[in-house]
Parts: sequence; C-alpha cells; structure tokens
Amino acid sequence: MTCDIKRVQFMASLKEFWSFTIKNGEELMIEPPNGRHCVITEVSIADDSEKFSRSFLSAHVETLPPDDLVQNVDAPSIDSDVVLAVFTAFSPKSLPLHIVFAQTDLAYLQANGCALAISGYTIPKASL
Repeated sequence: MTCDIKRVQFMASLKEFWSFTIKNGEELMIEPPNGRHCVITEVSIADDSEKFSRSFLSAHVETLPPDDLVQNVDAPSIDSDVVLAVFTAFSPKSLPLHIVFAQTDLAYLQANGCALAISGYTIPKASL
C-alpha cells in the first residue's frame, strides 16, 4: 500500500497549542521545534459522514541518538512502528492521548480508514 507523504512546514511556526487534520492515506511528518517537545493530546474522527469499518492512527518514529552520546555522526536511528489509536463503528469518535515526541524524535503519523484530527501542544525541553 502506498500513501501520499505530506511534509507540512507547520512545525516551524507551531504555537503552544495546535491541531491538524490528516486525510485518509496521508502521512504527516512531526519534527518538534528546536528546544521543545511535541505532545499529542487527542485524536478524533474528522468527518462523521465518512463511512469506515475500522480506522486507526499509526506512527513510524525515528529516534535519533542524543548529541552528547554520539561519537559517530552517522549513528543509526532507532525505528519504531506503533498504532496510537483505533476507531470502529461502535467506538467513541474521540480518544484522549498523552503521547510525547522528544526533540530527538522524527515521527510520521498516518491516518488509515478515514480522515483524523489530531491536537496537542509543545513544551520546552526542560519540562520533562
């Protein structure tokens, strides 16, 4: 299955609180702004009229080694693939989350099954 990768530059102008809609099959790259972490607090069905049997928000996360631990600039990232939220015909249309992407993470979020709206905020690096 192929999907359209939507590399949005919204992270560069990201405010403390944000929201974004990912269309079915699209992928959104999340790269926390310099000196901040990115927190996802909620995911919901973006369009109730859209028919689906199962929909989910998945993430491919590349965690880069912290600068102070890296001896080799070509050190590989640690890759993870996870499902963050699942919706079915009888599930709630909105789910609370508390997923933190650190400054060293590069996350690719993908909506599968229908369009999904995600929202969250950023926090300074020292807050964790």
